[in-house]
Amino acid sequence: KIKPCRCLSDEVLDKGEYLIVNDLQNSTHIKICVNDELLAACNSAASFPIKKFNKVVGTLNLFSDEIGFFNKEEIKLLVEMVYDISFALEYFETEKNKNSSIEKIKESERLLRIAGDTAKLGGWSVDLENNVIIWSDEVAEIHECPVGFSPTIQEGINFYAPEWREKIQEVFTKCISKDIPFDEEMEIITAKGNR
Repeated sequence: KIKPCRCLSDEVLDKGEYLIVNDLQNSTHIKICVNDELLAACNSAASFPIKKFNKVVGTLNLFSDEIGFFNKEEIKLLVEMVYDISFALEYFETEKNKNSSIEKIKESERLLRIAGDTAKLGGWSVDLENNVIIWSDEVAEIHECPVGFSPTIQEGINFYAPEWREKIQEVFTKCISKDIPFDEEMEIITAKGNR
């Protein structure tokens, strides 16, 4: 049974680079090991750093009873394998964080929906590339449209009362062409004809 030790890994953990010892019995890299009786049968050893976001988080240690076992081709394959392990660790961490962020966003959206329902406030954004306005559920309800309805830009402008359409066209055009924000109060006519 192998007892926990760091005799081979110490240098790898400290320097972040792999260590190959192809003549273990005559090496100065491993001085004292709690597994001396097991290492007595080994002649080659390798230790590779496992990294997560450029920080060494562990090592992969391999042993062979052959002297000179770890040649260039073997080392290249093992470096690639450790890179794949590191990539997988980073991917899982990223996915975990992304899922956590998605949950936080969903919770924020839920709270905004509650606030919007309570205060009768909503939000919208414009997708210029697709010529569409994305409405929150509350904005759709204010316009007496089905939840999820996304009008074109012209349809959105046409919801404004006739006396306000020139004004909304002007401020909207300045917003998209000159990046000038606007905060205006204008009257709309809902899909059901209510003001």
